[in-house]
Amino acid sequence: MNDPAPPPTRDLEEALAAAGGNAQLAEELFAMLRRDLEARLEEIRARAAQGDLSGLRDAAHRLHGATHYCGVPALRQAVHTLEEAATQGPVEDAMQQLEAAVRAVMDWEADDRGEREAQAR
Repeated sequence: MNDPAPPPTRDLEEALAAAGGNAQLAEELFAMLRRDLEARLEEIRARAAQGDLSGLRDAAHRLHGATHYCGVPALRQAVHTLEEAATQGPVEDAMQQLEAAVRAVMDWEADDRGEREAQAR
């Protein structure tokens, strides 16, 4: 049996649907997520380092909610996994998945901007 393919870093159709078909709003929501992502990740790292599983679960839950409006399925899945791990423990593997998903979101935007600039030439 094959494992299902991992979710994509960014799903533009999902983002557009979440924004009611408004492309500008979809981009604004994604930009807001990116702007706040590092601070949210720092809070999650601090909670994990302190062994504060309740605080970790709460911080992950807040980020999980934000991911539903931004078309970032891989990040949403990673945060959900962390939320569950914070309930059951241990969280190390889930933290690694989250770190990778956050890097992918940050890198995706930079890659996407480069593609758009190349297409405009």
